[in-house]
Amino acid sequence: MKNHLLPMLAVLILFLQSCDERITPQTSLTGTEPPPVTVPVPPVSSTSIDVLTAKSWQYNEVLVRGGGKTEVQFSRPNSIGLSSDFAITKVNYKKDGSHETELKGNLSKGTWELSKDEKVLIIKDSNGFGTTFDVLTINKVKLEISFTVRKANTSDADWLAKLKSLKLPETSTEYTIVFSFVPI
Repeated sequence: MKNHLLPMLAVLILFLQSCDERITPQTSLTGTEPPPVTVPVPPVSSTSIDVLTAKSWQYNEVLVRGGGKTEVQFSRPNSIGLSSDFAITKVNYKKDGSHETELKGNLSKGTWELSKDEKVLIIKDSNGFGTTFDVLTINKVKLEISFTVRKANTSDADWLAKLKSLKLPETSTEYTIVFSFVPI
């Protein structure tokens, strides 16, 4: 029954809307048509590329999730790791597909590309080495991206050492790093 509830609800909503005279006005008794209803069109929102390239971005939080546990590596709002490089890194995405990352006076450059469905962000360094991120949020107040690391081609010893350094359970077979940025 639950599987049929959503389609039935959608049909009911469509049926009720078609019976609403505000949506499909009836002709008057005099035979004249009512004036057309003007519906204001909302302004087109900025594209994610416009939002991404409008300002510089700084890290707000860095979280590591794995084995049912979340470890905060950096959090500007909670004053965690403010002495780390995350606190002083600034990233600029440019409309031409290039990016610059500034850290301690050093500038590194590369390229970036956002998928058409805006769900994947690929960031490459100047040597062409890149990382593919899942896009969780892009709006005027937050950029949130993540990527998942799997044990696949890592030795057991290296994997356990990495899990230990991240304070994740040794039974984890993967972990996800979530990077949250705010515009500056």
